[in-house]
Amino acid sequence: MSGEIENSTVIVILDQKEDEIVGFDFISFPEANIVSGIWNLTPGSHFMYIKNKEQGNISSDDNSSDECRLGEFLYLKKGEIKVYKRSQQEEGSLFELIEEYCNQKYKESIVMGHLRGKMSKIPENLSNLWTNITDCINPELILRLRPINKVITNHPFPASKSENSEITGENNINSDLRSDCELRNCTTRLELSDNEEDPSKTLEEYKNVASNLSSFKSKVDVNLIKSSDKSNGCSFKELNKSEKHVDDSLEKDYESIYYSDIPMCDDRIRKMKEITPEQLTKMHMDTSYIIDSISNDNRSNGYKMAEFNNKYLYVLGELQYSFLVFILCFNFESLEQYKRLLRAFCNAESLLINDQELTRKFLKTLRFQIEIWDEQHDVYQKDNFLTHHLCNLREIMIDNSDKLKTCLDHFKLLEDSFKLKFGISLNDLNTIHSNII
Repeated sequence: MSGEIENSTVIVILDQKEDEIVGFDFISFPEANIVSGIWNLTPGSHFMYIKNKEQGNISSDDNSSDECRLGEFLYLKKGEIKVYKRSQQEEGSLFELIEEYCNQKYKESIVMGHLRGKMSKIPENLSNLWTNITDCINPELILRLRPINKVITNHPFPASKSENSEITGENNINSDLRSDCELRNCTTRLELSDNEEDPSKTLEEYKNVASNLSSFKSKVDVNLIKSSDKSNGCSFKELNKSEKHVDDSLEKDYESIYYSDIPMCDDRIRKMKEITPEQLTKMHMDTSYIIDSISNDNRSNGYKMAEFNNKYLYVLGELQYSFLVFILCFNFESLEQYKRLLRAFCNAESLLINDQELTRKFLKTLRFQIEIWDEQHDVYQKDNFLTHHLCNLREIMIDNSDKLKTCLDHFKLLEDSFKLKFGISLNDLNTIHSNII
């Protein structure tokens, strides 16, 4: 084990609190301080968070929708060791870096000496899955999205409001069922141990990543968070408003992630003196301008974006980031940003054709996201955002199959994953939604 540790990427988390469970990527530690760290990590971005232990039952009066899950991204280099301790502060960062121990010469003495029997490994399949859906999240992106080190919290899902709405007893029951305790139950991660891996359990562990989300629909009324992106064009009735998408409904306390603003319209439309209806329609349907705008804003704000040699991969990294923060933290702001970015990528026809390196990366990311999505997700609803955008992407791939030859195999894998997950093909769903018999 000594030789392995020398070349391993290691994370250690000390001073874990008794009333909390530490989560790391797709797994969770067992009882506090039984497992103190992981020593076979893949270099790259990782996500660590805290959740309170379940207390009582879902009907308890003590349960509320307060901040029950918190988390933050970190980036680990190959062979690096990072030692954190749980912060005792009620505000600010959840974890404090103990710099004097983050040194190669201390690595083996820490792992083999002070923490003997308390270091564990992540199953290879889970490690590979995590790497495949975080390969565009780098330190620069993490810093840009969270320049001030605040915790990421779960947002209460906004209830629909109307002038004549009344809160009934049934609504109160549904609200209780969506309590923080119940939300924690439906995202319980795999527990680590310091025992050697049992290969026979690997498949079951992999399946648990998806099955952990299977009860999400029953815990949260998805009708309250339906996509608001039914209109994919620009509303000229609101030209006097800001061209950037700003959701003022979120409380200031929750604005801890600095997601990119989404332009409502293509600025080129205003600059064109003459434009035909056909050109106008095409420019509204092709959302390449959104990805261009985000990338240009990043560069104008001083971010070099030089690591990937493709400026658009940073926008793809933001899509990966928002997806994971939603999945792991039930962060409503991240879900909304994910839906906006998913729409932008799935409808960016000209960009998908002209930058096929980006297209292949996007298709791979989306395929793995589908594999861990909740299989109970109702893809049969016509206004389901995932189905709607994937069908649009499929249409672009088919219409431009001669230009996207290098990407067709990747899209076929995505279609296969979707059918295996939801039991129906994108083609059949498109037929149902188009009312074609």
